[in-house]
Amino acid sequence: MSEEISGAADQQIVENAEVEPVKEAGLTKEDLEARIDKVNKEWQSRFDKLLSEKKEKETQALTVEQRIEQVEREREAERLSFARERAKLGAKIDDELDAAIELYRSDNPEEIVKGAESIKAFFEKMKAAHEADKEAAIKEALAQAGAQPRPRAGKDQKVMAAADFEKLDPKERAEFMASGGTITD
Repeated sequence: MSEEISGAADQQIVENAEVEPVKEAGLTKEDLEARIDKVNKEWQSRFDKLLSEKKEKETQALTVEQRIEQVEREREAERLSFARERAKLGAKIDDELDAAIELYRSDNPEEIVKGAESIKAFFEKMKAAHEADKEAAIKEALAQAGAQPRPRAGKDQKVMAAADFEKLDPKERAEFMASGGTITD
């Protein structure tokens, strides 16, 4: 790149160079010094212009490299988002949980706290639903097996029907009677 610029600089300097004779009649030392300063400033201006063009080209090259890096980062982010969606669908992750996780991954401290609370609430809700499902499954299994829930003898229950008392095993009958329970017809 510097060869192109220096080549262009040589051409431009040669084309624009003005050669004026220095020996003029009646030229003083101050006039000569002023003329030398003027010529030096013109040359410096040309060099400064070329250097700024060179820097501009280098900046453009860096911008292209930076753009390539940016496109690569965007491409990688898109790949990761597709991988997350595939994994989410494969694992059947609930949208509510996914939103809570996104909040938790945020850079904002308030959103992180909100995300953590949402994740905790989600798991508590899932735990309660699991317990309810477990109870329902047990009741359904007992009903399919034809088992009747047995009445429990204890301190809370002092009166029991004779039919229910007969369903109790001997140990439970003894406990019921020892606790002061009564049998009704």
